[in-house]
Amino acid sequence: MNASQDLSRRQFVVLAAGCAAACACGGVAAAQDAAKPDAGKKVDIGPASDFPQDGIYDQYIKKGGVIVYRETGQIYASTAICPHRGATMTVKGETVYCPRHGSTFSPAGTVVKGPAEDSLVRYAIALDDKKHMIVDTSKSFREKQWDDPASFVKIG
Repeated sequence: MNASQDLSRRQFVVLAAGCAAACACGGVAAAQDAAKPDAGKKVDIGPASDFPQDGIYDQYIKKGGVIVYRETGQIYASTAICPHRGATMTVKGETVYCPRHGSTFSPAGTVVKGPAEDSLVRYAIALDDKKHMIVDTSKSFREKQWDDPASFVKIG
């Protein structure tokens, strides 16, 4: 090797650390992208009878990137991606929890504990001709829009 091809120990460590960081970021981004709903994706979450009691339902986090809620005569769906740094969230009891930095959200989707500052976005939801609820992830509603009738399904 000639002098121009030799790497100093410091250059090698910096180069290796940069490669490792790039690989790690790519891996995290790929994992996050896998949990994010596709723009325009519609998720069939079934009939209202699949959600018999008020509470948070997590069975569509992996399949559709959404969390389903039943509360006071309504069913709605929010993103399963934390607004703080994009991690996939989980359900812990009656709260939605981000395992990456510890943010927690109420059953309504508002921030209970940060570092997240924004409430969860809700998605459009409607009944199809088979009486199944269809979540449309291409249409989202911020907290100020949660009273929009397209952001929930009324149940009897």
